[in-house]
Amino acid sequence: MINCDLLKDFFPSKDSLDFEKAEKMLEALYFLQFNEMRIIMLKLYASVFYCKPDETSIEEYKKKWDLIEPDIKEEQNEIFRIFDTHFQELNKKIEKDFAKEIEELEAKEKEYTQQLT
Repeated sequence: MINCDLLKDFFPSKDSLDFEKAEKMLEALYFLQFNEMRIIMLKLYASVFYCKPDETSIEEYKKKWDLIEPDIKEEQNEIFRIFDTHFQELNKKIEKDFAKEIEELEAKEKEYTQQLT
């Protein structure tokens, strides 16, 4: 909990922040060039978003801030469906290029083998 009366309005609890008030306060600190106070406020704001680097903390953080990982499989399938012909053409081109490179390498191998014998 914040023990400074000035800051209690901006931090109702240790894990929350009044974003509208915080934004106004930061703008005022920048305008008035109160650099030390601005740095303190930025650090306090950042501490609200701190997350320990372990699985439990990360899951709690996601729940707290309502961070949901999107299910993009449907979107991927839609993209593959829309661009399927393009992907097939690209794969055919790549296969042709590989086949051509293999033929060239086999021809060089045969040429070098003949030179050695």
